[in-house]
This record gives sequence, structure tokens and C-alpha cells, in this order.
Amino acid sequence: MASNTAVRTVYRLSGVAPTTEAMLYALDLELLDRLGADPHLPEALGVPAVYITCGMEHTEAPWCEPMSRSTGITVSESVRRTAAVLLLAVDDTVYAIGCDQGYRLIPDHLKDKRFGLSFAIRQMDPSLIRGAVSRSLGQARTDISLVPGGAPVPLLGIRDHSRIVRSLGGYLDDLPLTRSRYSRGKAVSAQGGCGLRIALGVEPEALLSDLRTITRICREDIPNQELEFVDHIVPVSAPTTLDALDEALDDRLGRPADGSISVCVPSEHHMAYAEATTYMTQINSSNGALRSDDFDLGYVLTRARLAQPGQRLKALREGTVTLARDRRAGAADTLAVTSALTWLETGVSLGPRRFFLMDGEWYEAGAAYVEECRAAVRGAVLTFTLRRPSLLGGR
Repeated sequence: MASNTAVRTVYRLSGVAPTTEAMLYALDLELLDRLGADPHLPEALGVPAVYITCGMEHTEAPWCEPMSRSTGITVSESVRRTAAVLLLAVDDTVYAIGCDQGYRLIPDHLKDKRFGLSFAIRQMDPSLIRGAVSRSLGQARTDISLVPGGAPVPLLGIRDHSRIVRSLGGYLDDLPLTRSRYSRGKAVSAQGGCGLRIALGVEPEALLSDLRTITRICREDIPNQELEFVDHIVPVSAPTTLDALDEALDDRLGRPADGSISVCVPSEHHMAYAEATTYMTQINSSNGALRSDDFDLGYVLTRARLAQPGQRLKALREGTVTLARDRRAGAADTLAVTSALTWLETGVSLGPRRFFLMDGEWYEAGAAYVEECRAAVRGAVLTFTLRRPSLLGGR
């Protein structure tokens, strides 16, 4: 018997009008053309929608040639990967649902980076969190916690003022979703970060109903009291502050590297990072991309330094880092295409205020964060003082 639901990852798109034409032209048409993608305009949904499908083929798998050299046995196996993305306007909100490699067809800059997380903190059971991804301010460090059976928030170590939570996975409270109606009392799970991975209805009416329920929850419900701390650190939005921060960073990028800028994997691309063997970096250059075995911070900073003052940050925002499975890097090998800026992390002070660049966005560390840092220093000094007699042989 066919299932009434399917687990999908859905994204909420920003700055895209809820019309068929706007959704189509929001996509990278050159990429779709290179992939030989087929556009469709589904009528069954009864709302403006664009459906893109394509296949990505290798006549020979990347492992065939080197293994033939290793074993002396020639074997040729082909590879075919598929991709599909459905863009649909549900009332005034545009959503994108990717299948297989379809997430690669959705431009990163259109994704509402906090959509999935916003849903999670409103509907996830705080006593049954199965996983969390968090970033430590100023440490260029990502922490991933996995608890298959679920655990209370305090046990995950993410509830402090020095961390930004990027993703939460766990069990949902009772929801009027299609899966809930057919699960017969079984817990429904989800993963919320930039996108929301959740079981959605398959039939048109059920899919639209589920998306409308998700829209209502994000707009009207308040965060769970035990999860509201996730929203305490949000990207800086004040234009004058952003301009000052961008200017300070642009100036820093023009100076020789001094270690103040470090590397951190973009939050949405941990899986691609783990699988990638080749990086293609192209910044402010028409001579092709640099190929390397890992992210090359030195090259990125050099390319930025060569740009004109006031244009360095723009060069990094528009520059790309492509992660691929194989050095030949055909369409079937590409894992992700990211903005070069999203790989950099740094801190900037404006007077007494402290800000951090993370995933291409600026965040402010509040007074609670500063006090926590001071407390950590005081604790370290006290520990050293108490241990010092024993370190000096009791004298």
C-alpha cells in the first residue's frame, strides 16, 4: 500500500514573489541549462508552481580508472544521479522542496536561513532532542550532538550565551499534519535548521494543508520556553551597524593575514564537507578556479586583498567555493556551491560592543556572553592558583 507521506526537506524562500514567472527566474537558469533540466508547470496543486527535474550522468564512475591501475583489471561502471525541485506559492509564501540532488538547484541566497529552526523551537519536545548543531562564538568551531533516543536540552550543552544553535532534531508535539493522522500515536520527528526535514503529505491537498500548518506555526506560535534561548542571538539587522562592520572587515581584508580570520565549515554543508575531495575556488577572477584538496584560506585572503578598497567583501560574497567528490568534478560530482564568505569567521569590536561574522552574517555577543567569558577566565585563574603549590612541589 502506497504511503500517504514522504520525508522531504522544505525551504522557505525570501524575496521571491508568489508567481510562476518569479519562481522560475529566481533559479539559476544557466545551471539548469547545463544540466539539461526539464521545467514543468504542475496544475494538480492548484497554486502557482514550478517543477524542475534532471539527471546527472557519468559515463564512467570516478573510481574506475584509478582502481584499474591498482588492480590491473579494467571495469567501467556508469553513474546516474537525479535531481528535482518543486517551487510552490502557498498563499503569499514561496516554498521549495528538493528531491535527491534537488537542493543544489535552489540558490543559497534565497533560503530563509532560520526557517527550519524557527519551526523546531515552536514545536519540538525539549525533553526529547535527538540532535543539535551549534557554533561557538569566536572559536571557529562546530559542535554536533547526536542522541538517537532523545535527551533534555540541558544535557546537550547548547544552552549558554557563547553558542549559536544552527539546527535541532527531535520529536514534535501533537500536530495536525498528515503524518500525525496516519501514525496512530507514534511520535513524529523532524530536523530544523535552514531547511525543515519532515514528513509531508503526498497528495496535493495534503501537501498544501501541511505547508499552511507550518506557515501558521512559524507566524503565530511562540517558542517553547525551554527552547526560546535559541532566538536570543540573531543576525544584526541595523543598516548603520552592518555598514560599519562591513567597512571594518573590508579594511582588515586589505591587510596582510594576521590570524584574526579563521576557517569554519558553513552550517548547511557539513555532509558535503565530509565527502568532498576537491575544492574549486573562484574569486574575482576570469581565469578559472583554483583546485585544491581542502579549503585554501591563504588563497581566499590573497584574492580579497587584490581587490580594490570597498570591493573586497563584495568579492568574497560573490566568489564561490565548489565542493566535489572527484577532481574531474563533473555535474554528477558536485556536492555544493557556496559563497566564499560563508567559510570565514572573525570578530570585530565597535566601541564596547563585540560582533562575530559567522556563515556570512554578523552576530552581536551580548553582555551575558561577555560576563560568561569573564567568569571562565576567573575560574581558570582560580584553578591555577589553587594548583600552584602542588606544581611547585608544595613550596
